[in-house]
Amino acid sequence: MNKKLGLYSSLHVTITVTLFALFMIIGNVTMSFFVSMLLSWGYLLLICSFATEIIAERKSFAFVGIAFACVYVMFISLVYFIQLATVANQTGSAEASRVLSYQTVGSLMFNLTLFGYGMMSFSTFFIGTAIKPTNKIDQWLKVLLILHGLFAPACILLPLLNVFNSSSGKAVTSLELSHCCFGVLIFSQLEYFRYFILKSR
Repeated sequence: MNKKLGLYSSLHVTITVTLFALFMIIGNVTMSFFVSMLLSWGYLLLICSFATEIIAERKSFAFVGIAFACVYVMFISLVYFIQLATVANQTGSAEASRVLSYQTVGSLMFNLTLFGYGMMSFSTFFIGTAIKPTNKIDQWLKVLLILHGLFAPACILLPLLNVFNSSSGKAVTSLELSHCCFGVLIFSQLEYFRYFILKSR
């Protein structure tokens, strides 16, 4: 059952990351929000299935990774649900919509989203630290997850330093989103390949 969950959740994450990148490129903001919610849920399932295989003496690191993943899902789901249910439908006042809009770089929702991605990076770091590689795929996974986790401080500190109100804000934003998409995409593809091999045994 764990292998099936890992297989299907890794496929789910691969598809949703690809769709998110596609919708960002073509400028369909609404669909990118929706897909991002689905992506966060799939990521949590993937992390949980992966954590079941961590050896006993490193389980605590895996549990910390799951805890950070839960925080990531909470913030990302909350922000994007508000964008879809309140901002897009204009159910609040004009001032409320302006405050709640993700579209403004450095806004409340924008910073909460980046904070959520920071939690995801912490999650990948601890999961990567928990891995004890036994093959090439595990070695690549460990390196990738830890490298992805190194972006966590930037996700937390950049909003605090007011970087996104500067002229370089959009460029930094694009870099952060690209990092999140690319890292999770490669991670999910490796995991799919890994679980596909395990399931076929």
